[in-house]
Amino acid sequence: MKCNYCEIKCEIREGKEGHCRMFTNVGDVILEKFPDMYLSIYPTTIETVPMMHYYPRNRFLVVSTIGCNFSCEGCVSGLITTNCDLVSKAMKCIPPEEMIQKVREENCTGVVFCLNEPTVAFPSFMRLAKAARAEGLTVGCSSNGYMTEETVSRLIPYLDFVNIGLKGYSDERYRECGVGSFEPVFRNIRMLHDAGVHLEVSMMYIKGREEELLKAAQFLGGLSPDIPLQVMRFMPFGSASDEMEPHVSEAERLCKEAGRYLNYVYLFNSIGTDLLNTHCPKCNATVISRGFNGPMGAKVESFLERGICTCGYQIPMKGTIANEAYSEPRFLGGYRITRGMESIHELFGVLGVTDNKTFQDIWPVVMNSNYMATYHERLENIPRYLETVEEFGNMTGTEKKAIRIINYLKDTINEVSSQVEKVPMPRVYYTMGHPFISMHASKLENKLVEIAGGFSLNNVINSGERQNSTISVEEINKLNPEIILFSGNMGFSVPEFYDFCHENKIDVDAVSNHRISRLEGSRWRFGSPMWFASLLDIANHIHPEIFNYNIGEEIEKFNISIK
Repeated sequence: MKCNYCEIKCEIREGKEGHCRMFTNVGDVILEKFPDMYLSIYPTTIETVPMMHYYPRNRFLVVSTIGCNFSCEGCVSGLITTNCDLVSKAMKCIPPEEMIQKVREENCTGVVFCLNEPTVAFPSFMRLAKAARAEGLTVGCSSNGYMTEETVSRLIPYLDFVNIGLKGYSDERYRECGVGSFEPVFRNIRMLHDAGVHLEVSMMYIKGREEELLKAAQFLGGLSPDIPLQVMRFMPFGSASDEMEPHVSEAERLCKEAGRYLNYVYLFNSIGTDLLNTHCPKCNATVISRGFNGPMGAKVESFLERGICTCGYQIPMKGTIANEAYSEPRFLGGYRITRGMESIHELFGVLGVTDNKTFQDIWPVVMNSNYMATYHERLENIPRYLETVEEFGNMTGTEKKAIRIINYLKDTINEVSSQVEKVPMPRVYYTMGHPFISMHASKLENKLVEIAGGFSLNNVINSGERQNSTISVEEINKLNPEIILFSGNMGFSVPEFYDFCHENKIDVDAVSNHRISRLEGSRWRFGSPMWFASLLDIANHIHPEIFNYNIGEEIEKFNISIK
């Protein structure tokens, strides 16, 4: 039997599965393997889907299943799209009427299928979409757009908004993702646009693929210059090469070039950029201001009433801007949940869990408990992190290894802290890859600065009632950090950081004395006990007169010690 949901059009034999492994042939009928089964269900603001011009700041219920018909290098959702067998037991059966009740309970405007490809769960998504529409709720999805014309035609009557994620503008690029051609996606974009579905398009920007993005922008501009284009600066998740990652400045230049064809081009995965904001195409004033909110995510920080510029221009968008902001738990906003799952998976790996059966048994416990809502807090608090290692060790039968890891971390902390007890504490400012974006004081990195004998200026910045992590040139200059540290792979390189400081008149000791450093910790997975190596790296930079750790050798010592 031929599966006609997506353009791969698998020929599936009796009892076998198709390319995406989510459909099977039973009695010459193509059946969904996991009908009405969902992995993630949680409320989030629409900007984490992301959608920029559709009911800004409103709360939507995000639902996801597992699987995908693509296989893209560096996928941010890799754990739920390519390792389906590991997480399938964590799925829960939730019929449409129960899901609608959840939407109501969470005070959401509508429901959106996100995080993995809705086409691989198309029958379930259609049942949910019809039920939501019948209750007056809005329905949307985030999709790679590789559906057949028949599938798009069936979906359109029940779809209010969609984010189509482009991979490129060539057959070559789509073959890298395991499918044959880019043309069906652009055909479907035209169909959705012509049918009046609110359309936004995201596209991954991989270094060296600039022309593909510009050609896609030109195509979209031919449909309407008001289609928002979200440029996703490629991040080397998984096994992807660092060489695929463009610098923030390169991405900003490309966005401005794409602006020749489109009025609204946004840049994601780039902390500190002005290009997450909505600017008036008439006078260039900022109408909606947004900040970074995890991979592929944004959050509205301020806006002009009804999206109308001071010059009188109305930004084209559907729905009203919500007045009340919603703050979701750290790992429950958009694609942040997939990063949280990857983090937990990494910790299990360090504990020595390798067999699939153990993973299959673990994930239902993790996903159906409060772990995802509290895990970010666990990672930022050293005692709670050590408790979590012990809990996971007990959960997986790796208690002895968990204790070795805990003891190694404690010993490392004691070793470093004992050597800086009586030395002067230089003023240290820790940023999230951009001079104006301070690392929040609650983060683990600031605790490591203090253990390593630094005075954390971030505790001063984030004192009192202040919630915003953005600070000004005047504030930085007044604090006059002696050392500036930054980590994370969503910000500047070191040369770009110095250039920005000089251009913006950031005149502090750290700049004049060349004491700005990007830390190696940005290369290690969030949640891994490798944060001990970050501590050693921080100690090297704060007190080079005391510490000279070889980080590679220290990691090798750790690996040997915990075996």
